[in-house]
Order: sequence, then structure tokens, then C-alpha cells
Amino acid sequence: GTLETLVMQLANLLARADTRVYAFLHLATTGLLSLAAGVGELQDFRFAQEDRTRDALRRFPELLGLKVRIQALATGETNALPALEMARRIADEMGTRIMVHISGTPIALESILERLRPGDIATHIFNGYEHGILDATGRVRAAVREAVAPAGVTVEYNGEAEFPPSSPATSSQYASTLRACRATCVSAAAAAASRAIVSRVR
Repeated sequence: GTLETLVMQLANLLARADTRVYAFLHLATTGLLSLAAGVGELQDFRFAQEDRTRDALRRFPELLGLKVRIQALATGETNALPALEMARRIADEMGTRIMVHISGTPIALESILERLRPGDIATHIFNGYEHGILDATGRVRAAVREAVAPAGVTVEYNGEAEFPPSSPATSSQYASTLRACRATCVSAAAAAASRAIVSRVR
């Protein structure tokens, strides 16, 4: 099947790589390929095959966990929580972590963070979209502070591309977001990421 073929190709790539490569398995069997046709990868749950996902995680223990994009185009609003809950359910059953893309999420950030567990990763978290980590006053949301408490959720940053084209980040906005997040997120994230990766690959 498609999923098995893709995972096998990834496993072969990892085995040949000179650089240590760490990978997550995407919940959608198509990855991002469906976007070429203008369809988000989890707008249609036929692209998410739970049994094969479990089988791939079982067969390839080198995978660090399961990746899911809770993003407006990826899931739409209707499928956002069901997709996250599907990823959570599979990860819990398989004893692994999830990485959740939150940039451009169509649902409240708190709804995502409350479903994450210690060792999980919230990725693309520094962004300029509506449901970002800052509240209306420009302060880091309480839910974010709680999520990155010691041994909590890891956050990951992906550069200025996270700021939407409709409201491009100015230098001051960019700097302000990073300043607001740094004390709360970055040191805890680095420590948690190190623990997660080292414990998994030993």
C-alpha cells in the first residue's frame, strides 16, 4: 500500500544518511501531496488510515512519533479536533508522542494544548495568525506557560515564514513576539527536546 511504500522509502533513506535524521510519521497517508489538488490532507479522513498508521509505528521504531497539522487548509475547522484526537488516540495506544503543527489553526490554541502530554511537540508555534501564543494584550497565554512547564510540551520555531502574508511581520512585531516567548518557551523547549530525543535514540 501507499503508506507502507512511503515509510519503507523513508527507512531506507535514514539508513543511508550520513547525518542523523529524526522523523515523524504524518497522520495523512498522502502527506502534503493532496495540497497540489487544493485539498487539505485531513479534510477527508479517508487519507488517514488508523490501522496502517499503527502498523507503521510498530514496524519502524526509529520514528519519533506521529505528526498532525491542525491548520485551516489541512483540516478545515470541522475536522480539526477530530484529527487531533485521532492522533492522540493512536499515539497513546502505541506509546509514542505527537507533533502538532499549530500555525494557522482554525481552533483555539487552548483546545490543542490541553490535549498534549509531556514529550509532545507543538511546532510552528511562533506565528502571526489569530490563534497564536500571545493574547490580545501581547502577553504569552497562560495555556502556553502551563504547557511548557518542566517536563512538559516542547515548542519549535520555524522562522519568519510563520507570519501570514495578509499581515506581514514587521521587525518590531517579530522582535516583540520573540521577546515575549523567550523566557517562557525557549529554555524549557530546548531542555525538553534534548531529553525527548536522547531518551528515544539511546
